[in-house]
Amino acid sequence: MSSILLYTADQWGKGQRTTYKPLIRDTLRTLSQSPSLGRTRNDLADGMRSYPVGSHVLYNWERDGILTVAHILHSHRDVSRYTWFKPSEDD
Repeated sequence: MSSILLYTADQWGKGQRTTYKPLIRDTLRTLSQSPSLGRTRNDLADGMRSYPVGSHVLYNWERDGILTVAHILHSHRDVSRYTWFKPSEDD
């Protein structure tokens, strides 16, 4: 998240970063309370979900009440180029 905020500040100024930070934070809070929101993305990894946040897409899964964020990628990124590590059932 910090790299997204730094890039936002560099490209569009601190004001935009100030706007974007609570948007990401609030999205994380919403997903932690309702992890089934968003789109199912089993094409990427079993149980993976995606949820839009501003110009980005947050990729996550939930297990035993714990939300794990795999990546937050710009919406124009090719998601097939990323490795999706899901915690094993033994973790």
